[in-house]
Amino acid sequence: MKKISDRLKQVSQIFRAYSQPVPVDQPYFKERIAICDPCEWNSANIAPEKLSVADKNKIKVFFKGEPMCTACGCCIPLKAGLRDSVCGLKSKGKKPKWDTAFDKHSKVYGLANKSLIANNLTPDEGVLSPMDGGFKYKVNVLPVDSKMVELVIKITDIHGFSLINQITSCGCTAAKAEAIDDKSCKLTYQISTLKILEGGKLDIFANITYGRRLRKTQEVIKINIELEREDYGQRSEEL
Repeated sequence: MKKISDRLKQVSQIFRAYSQPVPVDQPYFKERIAICDPCEWNSANIAPEKLSVADKNKIKVFFKGEPMCTACGCCIPLKAGLRDSVCGLKSKGKKPKWDTAFDKHSKVYGLANKSLIANNLTPDEGVLSPMDGGFKYKVNVLPVDSKMVELVIKITDIHGFSLINQITSCGCTAAKAEAIDDKSCKLTYQISTLKILEGGKLDIFANITYGRRLRKTQEVIKINIELEREDYGQRSEEL
């Protein structure tokens, strides 16, 4: 039996699939369709007499003739268009043929329904990873003559993202928030590294409060920026 959270996620995906255009030009969509087209679970590759009457009606009435994944019962083009969807074989306990379409710098942090996504837009500066209540950004600061580092994160909530306020713990940080659309916001942090001596560390915390339009709720996420400067003198002695 499916968990309530799984059912809510499925309902959310169905709503989004029908309420937004299918991203036919996106590479991830094309890759998925190339996998689904010859798949043995694709209704188009199954003899009509082997499909149930319910499935035939579903394809004709609800999917407008588009093929259905008989593993999960979803319309293939609609499901393939959702970045956070997974191949229907997973619902059968089998190995999925394709997974979520987030790039290697993206991290998904689950509120109750895994709706919040953070993209590291400055991957050369450091590594972004999920933590309890938000995200951690770990940065190895360059040599001592480096005076400032700029970090950029894109935050997306599929239920809507409307920034209310942002508070940072350190006066050496200039924080800027820029709305991208009604579901995304770009956060930029310019941090002075003058206080970080060789072998030293600096922890900065940011609290972001935002509204979720579709859920009519407010959420708070935390971002912990951890900066560390290597002890170059000690390293040269070791070498």
